[in-house]
Amino acid sequence: AASTLLFLPLAHVLGRTIQIACLRARIEFGHCPSIKPDELRPELKSFQPTFVVGVPYLFEKIHDTGRAMAEKMGRGSSFERADRIAVTYGEKVLAHLLDRGTGPGLGL
Repeated sequence: AASTLLFLPLAHVLGRTIQIACLRARIEFGHCPSIKPDELRPELKSFQPTFVVGVPYLFEKIHDTGRAMAEKMGRGSSFERADRIAVTYGEKVLAHLLDRGTGPGLGL
């Protein structure tokens, strides 16, 4: 069954819209009052949502933090390769969902 963990403030138009959409679609949802990584990570692990919705800035911040950490560990090229593969995978899945391709193959 679909579920999501809301961590956007319900005063935020996207947070409120997702909450209402989940109620209407009978999707299980939980609330986390913080987007601080140390507080959000355990909540995500505990709740195990099937999808997550957030504003682009939040996901950009997560991505940039991951990249910086990988570079600090000397694994910047591994991060870049994983990033390219993830983007390609997402594009292939979307193309398949839109009947514009076969989706990701085993080689990917």
